[in-house]
Amino acid sequence: MDYTMEKKEEVTMKCPECGGEFVRQKINYEQRWKGRLYSFEDVPALVCSQCDNSYLEPKIARTIDKIILEHKKPAKYISVPTFSLSRKAVTG
Repeated sequence: MDYTMEKKEEVTMKCPECGGEFVRQKINYEQRWKGRLYSFEDVPALVCSQCDNSYLEPKIARTIDKIILEHKKPAKYISVPTFSLSRKAVTG
């Protein structure tokens, strides 16, 4: 299935964080759900050209939710290193 951008016309939305212009591009996106981390590649998004704040259009966000809720088979699995910044880990 092709998850391309909904609209091809130029983006006129301003970033609520810095007032910069949004541009369409593909990003890597991570979402946590019930203690699990899900990673998505090549996600169409609006990204601020000044501060890199990103925004997913509703159709894309619904697609991601559906993939998670329906337990779709992932394209691949990755191993993620996990670090602790507890007092013991930092001083030891």
